[in-house]
Amino acid sequence: MDDTHIENASAILNGVRIDYYVGGAGLPPIILVHGLNSHAGSWRKNIPSLERVRQTFAVTMPVKSHPSVKLKAAWEAQLLDGLITHLGVPSATIVGHSLGGWVAMLYAAQHAERVCSLILEDTALLVDNNTREDSVDNISHRGIPVLILWGEKDTLIPLEVGKAVHSRIATSELKIYRNAGHVPHWEIPDEYNAAIIDFIQRKTC
Repeated sequence: MDDTHIENASAILNGVRIDYYVGGAGLPPIILVHGLNSHAGSWRKNIPSLERVRQTFAVTMPVKSHPSVKLKAAWEAQLLDGLITHLGVPSATIVGHSLGGWVAMLYAAQHAERVCSLILEDTALLVDNNTREDSVDNISHRGIPVLILWGEKDTLIPLEVGKAVHSRIATSELKIYRNAGHVPHWEIPDEYNAAIIDFIQRKTC
């Protein structure tokens, strides 16, 4: 990223270092959570556009081995809570890709009062049925606005998963990208960024 408004920062939370990019201004901020084996730099095609309308954070989750993906998602959701508390953010739009979508939903289910809106991109949420039930039902019950973005050509997490999540959350919208696979924010960034900006401007806290 070559935008001079975007800065590198970090925080130490319970002895764990979290690095992140931050740029822009305007509340509520956007917080970007990457997928498995990725990092904040995966959002470099998105941050320059998003930070023009809202303060934007892109988090790099620390590398740590876990016995299961479920436990990893729960651990990252706790880290996300710690970071948001550290930043002093009263509420935010949380954007999660793949595993990051699961993390975002776990956080939203536990801290709905701090989530302005939720954006799920090709999320790995349905990997665990019990987590799915608790998170989806809680988010739907609390009325959190949710935008679900999905690449029709995703062979890792098929579109049927996105449709299932959409059917269970009354406050959700589903947007399907015919020309994208598992990572729309990288494959078609202009369309992706426009969808997020439109959504957050319509769903003001």
